[in-house]
Amino acid sequence: MSAWRIPRIAKFLYNHNPFYLMSACLFVYGLQAVFRPGELDILFDRFEVAYIDPWFLMLGLCSVTLLMGVTAYLIVRFGKVWDDARSLVLVLLLMFLAISVSFDEIVTLASWDDNSVRDAVSLLGFGLCFAVVLSESLLRGLRIRLPWSYRGPLYAFLGLFFTFPLWVSPEVADVTMEQARWRVAAFPMIAGLITLACCCPPSEPEKSALRNNGTPWNWPWIPWTVFVFIGGAVCFRSYSLAISFDLGKAKAHFWDTSFGLYFLIPFLIPVLFVLLEISLVEKLKKLQKGTLLAAPLLLLISYPWLGPWTTHYTYSRFAYEFVETAGSPVFIALMGLLVFYGYAWIRGSRRAETGFVAMLLLAVFIGPNSFGVRTFSLSMEDAQAWPLAALGALQLCLCFARRNSRQALVGALSLSLAAGLLIAETKLAGFKASVTFHMVLASLLIIATVFRDDFAKRLQYVAAGGIGTACVIAILAGPRFGLPVESVGGYVGGMTVLAFAYGLQVRMWPFIAIGVLNCAGGLASVGLWTIRLIRDLSIPDGIKPLLWAMACFSVAVFISTLKGGLAERLETRWLRHFKDDAETDT
Repeated sequence: MSAWRIPRIAKFLYNHNPFYLMSACLFVYGLQAVFRPGELDILFDRFEVAYIDPWFLMLGLCSVTLLMGVTAYLIVRFGKVWDDARSLVLVLLLMFLAISVSFDEIVTLASWDDNSVRDAVSLLGFGLCFAVVLSESLLRGLRIRLPWSYRGPLYAFLGLFFTFPLWVSPEVADVTMEQARWRVAAFPMIAGLITLACCCPPSEPEKSALRNNGTPWNWPWIPWTVFVFIGGAVCFRSYSLAISFDLGKAKAHFWDTSFGLYFLIPFLIPVLFVLLEISLVEKLKKLQKGTLLAAPLLLLISYPWLGPWTTHYTYSRFAYEFVETAGSPVFIALMGLLVFYGYAWIRGSRRAETGFVAMLLLAVFIGPNSFGVRTFSLSMEDAQAWPLAALGALQLCLCFARRNSRQALVGALSLSLAAGLLIAETKLAGFKASVTFHMVLASLLIIATVFRDDFAKRLQYVAAGGIGTACVIAILAGPRFGLPVESVGGYVGGMTVLAFAYGLQVRMWPFIAIGVLNCAGGLASVGLWTIRLIRDLSIPDGIKPLLWAMACFSVAVFISTLKGGLAERLETRWLRHFKDDAETDT
């Protein structure tokens, strides 16, 4: 006879016991339905009263919450059923949130004329005191040792849930609707500041208390299970505040509010710091890697025009105002991620270096006003110079510390592009490309001289090609842009001297070849210029053949000199020179 198998769904319900949560939700819904204006005839005749005294609703919600707290105490003290007690603790947090949300309507209807503001303040103050007293009593009754470095932020979050409606309500705080919307947007920021209080690593006594906290669970399950639930409550409370207090008259429908997912960025970035700190202190490599990889998702959340609600009047109007006043949400998230990756890098995470560089590169194209009224375009015309300058300075510092020529090249290119962007904003904008090119060329020569690795040697060939290209462009394009012949000749001559001097210094034949080609090109240009000059001179016909004869004779003597052994001696000397240099490098 086979043993009877318990269905999986029954095991799940038995182990996790979700009926406490279900009962709490039904309690809240039922109490809200009972105390609505005349919609039910349970306590009063239908449509008899407008609103019942809100204190009855407060006492009802507090009674249900107290019932959950007493149940948690009894099942732990007499049954040691910690799994169900954990569910009840989370249900208590849900009830505290429900109490704070339930009286938003009372606050919106409050008025200084009929002293209803005093009632709203008393209700929320009573709810806050009840939440703190019940939480503290339960911690002490169950003998749970939770350090004040975590207990303090917990009570701070509860205080924020209960007191913030009084500060954001246009009726109570005597603010305009626009000011109320800005205060709703500030709620996640204040929650983020409270979250940062949890980033500090616990001291040794606190670690000992957390290891022996009086429950079957150790760090990080205690206390981070509670704070994960609080994090979800912060996100929900941000949205509920917009629903309750954004009472603009021009709404398309009820869900048209100023709330956007980008509101949550000032809260989610501190959450990243907390997760990073936990991973570093506890040496959780997977959590650290996952946090660093998931952090850029905040850029997607911060995009203000993602979602079907972005076409609503109230939302779009406030989003435009937010970008114009506070800055682009994407740019704000980008700066937060830049600080986050920088902090992680300082704390010893090598993966954070890639994230830091990536955020700097994105900051080149995403400015404070991006994704606002003007259509965003990825172009160098709107590029910012400061991220490139910061990246260049950083890479140059690292290249000397690590003796890495690749980082030196990245740093030099970044600084050159930054200089080009800065010049574009001055009267010398026409020379932007020329200045940038020559800064890059000079950087290649310097890097190839300072560093001796294989990559630096490859850069020497690139630099030699750059010198030759610059001379060709100057010879061909100079006259077209109206540059004097003397200026072009001086530039080509200077670059030729540079090629010969650098080639002799580093013993690289490409520079000598470029120098020779420049000389040949220069001589050809001089020859053409001489031919044109002779052709245009107003001299007797007999003189011109004499001048041509002198020119031909000079060329003939030069060719005879080369045939006489000068070319072979030069070739032998240079080959021996470069051969000795190669053996020395080997």
